[in-house]
Amino acid sequence: SSYLVYKRNDERASGKIDRKFIDLIERLGRENICHHYIDERLLEKYGSAEDGILGMGLRRYKYVVVPEMLNMTSSTAELLKKYVASGGRIWLEGKAPEYIDGAPADTSFLVSNVTFDELRQSEYSIQYSGSELRSTYRSGEFGRFIYIVNLSDRKAETCTLRVKAES
Repeated sequence: SSYLVYKRNDERASGKIDRKFIDLIERLGRENICHHYIDERLLEKYGSAEDGILGMGLRRYKYVVVPEMLNMTSSTAELLKKYVASGGRIWLEGKAPEYIDGAPADTSFLVSNVTFDELRQSEYSIQYSGSELRSTYRSGEFGRFIYIVNLSDRKAETCTLRVKAES
């Protein structure tokens, strides 16, 4: 995306897109929404879409967040079309891309069909007054884990953690 607006002597031209992505990362973190990043080249090689689930290698995702960008690859566009058609849930941060493989394209299939609030997982909730706590939830063969970190090295944070029970 940045290459479409890049100017050799003006870093601000592509900085707007970078800033929006950084803001999205911060928002997901502040809201304690667990997320991963998927590279389009790897998605082309290892991606799949079936029954409302996006697969990437061995990982499976019920939700896809599409950051505001100008361009996406045709392989990503086709996989996201298939994902949406199979019941996949997408949340767009800002506008849909205007280009596919660098050419103007119809991306009207990319429409948010979930709200930002729906991205929050239901396994746990964390309440705190500051903005420096981040958390993530993992489940694996050794059980369920919640990791919480305080990004501040100056201020202690107090939080309330509610965890969904098994029964």
